[in-house]
Amino acid sequence: VVSADFRGDGTCADDGLFKSTNSGATFTQISCCTGFSPDGHEVGPSGLPGGPISDLQQDPLVPGTLYVTSFAGPCGDGTQLSGLYVSQDFGDNWGLAIDPVINGAFADNISNAKVSISPSGAIYFGVENSHGAPVFAPGFDGPNGMLSGLFRHGGGGWSSLDIPQTTEACGRFGINPGDQGNIHFSLVADPTNSNLVYVGGDRQPAGNEACPTPA
Repeated sequence: VVSADFRGDGTCADDGLFKSTNSGATFTQISCCTGFSPDGHEVGPSGLPGGPISDLQQDPLVPGTLYVTSFAGPCGDGTQLSGLYVSQDFGDNWGLAIDPVINGAFADNISNAKVSISPSGAIYFGVENSHGAPVFAPGFDGPNGMLSGLFRHGGGGWSSLDIPQTTEACGRFGINPGDQGNIHFSLVADPTNSNLVYVGGDRQPAGNEACPTPA
């Protein structure tokens, strides 16, 4: 199973999720666009909507369980179908991980999302938002993304985590001072500590970043 993120020709024909059953000789798209959901939006034969997929991860404890972060909106299928999807049969069938905590994190302006599963079973999920994300310093809410949500599932449901940030000379900054969360965002669960997750962004802030310009 492989995923494709950004579209090449502006359609959903070349992005989404693809699966091979012959050791990679050929692949068949299993997201988009062979049917419709009950509310009239296009979905694939697997139940996965059309649109870019920014992450694909396998559960290390249950190999047949896969997770993807799907953006239904860019293909015109409706952002209400965007979100974290789960398959328990190696990608043949998918369902939206219905939870108000993480469902509320997806919107029209989401630019990236990642998921990571620790060997102990804890699941981490992060979302980058291209507009309206927390602004840690004046003038740094850019067009391509800042971390707007970080979540953990430890067996008893999803919970929100604090947004990582540092306090610098002229303000507080998150992991994306360069506003490049659409391409510079990583999320990795620690392999031995289920309460530890590593989050990466685009760069460190400059020493005088966001400081007032001398008159």
